[in-house]
Amino acid sequence: MLSEKPKGAADVEIWKRSRGALCSTHDAMVSLTEWFVSNIPFSYDLAIDHHRELATRPIDDILFELLRMQRGCMCGGLTILMALVARREGYRAFELNFGRRDGNESHVVVLAGEPGNLIIYDPTFGCFSGNTGGAPVSIQTVISFLREGLGSQL
Repeated sequence: MLSEKPKGAADVEIWKRSRGALCSTHDAMVSLTEWFVSNIPFSYDLAIDHHRELATRPIDDILFELLRMQRGCMCGGLTILMALVARREGYRAFELNFGRRDGNESHVVVLAGEPGNLIIYDPTFGCFSGNTGGAPVSIQTVISFLREGLGSQL
């Protein structure tokens, strides 16, 4: 644990555009997703335990260290950090882990938005749930379309 804030930690700028230029939750979450993909590398290195780190250090310090060290995190770490930043900025966001409990086939993403209109944002792959025209599509719609065998119509 660091006894003092790393020099420059307060200088971590997550918004590519000014907050005032972000018209919607979707705009903000797309911008935040792009920041994570562009700045925090993906890594299979499990040396950084983000749950323990988050319990003992401010998120800005952790982000600064990840930027400075050029070390990254796996999908779970990226998602936890992105959801925390989004909530800190006033957006409704939480982590969604899907996959198998008994195997490695798992992935973690951020769900953000309003109840009934939660969009998937993926800070690992840099994408969001949307249709072929690029408009966001809620996880509820995705699930409904897939259950009806209409996934190709999204």
